[in-house]
Order: sequence, then structure tokens, then C-alpha cells
Amino acid sequence: VNQFEKTDNAHAMRWLPPNLPENIRFVISTAAGEPLDALVARRLKSKNEEVHGLNEAEIKKLLTDYLKEIRHEFPNKQVEEAFFHKVKSGNPLYIQVALEELRVFGKFEKLSTLTQR
Repeated sequence: VNQFEKTDNAHAMRWLPPNLPENIRFVISTAAGEPLDALVARRLKSKNEEVHGLNEAEIKKLLTDYLKEIRHEFPNKQVEEAFFHKVKSGNPLYIQVALEELRVFGKFEKLSTLTQR
């Protein structure tokens, strides 16, 4: 919700009903800041989970699992490391987009020329 526009006080969370029936649940995602503070101030019964980005081992596993799924592999270790270096600081969505582009590109043997830029 931190990406909501601030118009109409959207970050104040007044759009959430004040009393929810027991069988109603919301999953709300936000970064730290005004929206999170407003949610905490509402004192709703909540279960909070802090989500972190993927670590390097998880990213490497994502890369290898995805490549297995599409039945491809990097032409050599140098190309693999260059690709990993470019995506390792990205968020999971960025990594997924990069992998999808890699799948569409399809010519893994030409990746070494792309990664040298």
C-alpha cells in the first residue's frame, strides 16, 4: 500500500473497514513508513511477516532451477557468473524478468557477447 497515491488520505488506511467479521482476512503489503504506521495505529488483530529479498544461494538456485525447467544451460561458467552478477542485487521480480528475457533470447551461445557490455 505504500505505492498508493497519497490522494484522499489513502496512506491513512481509512478505507479499511473499522470492524471486520471474524471470517474476513486481508493481506496487505507495505514498506516501512506512513502506511505501516497507520496500520499499526489501527490496532487490528494482525500477524506481521517481514519479507526480505533473496540471498545469493537462493538466487543461484532460482537460476539453475529455471534453466532446468526450460531445458537450457549457460554455455560456460564465465557467462553464468556474468549473468548472476547482473541479477544478484535485483529483487525477485527483476530476476524473473531477466530469466524470461533470457528464455526468449534463446541463443545462449551468444550470451558471452552480451555480458561483456
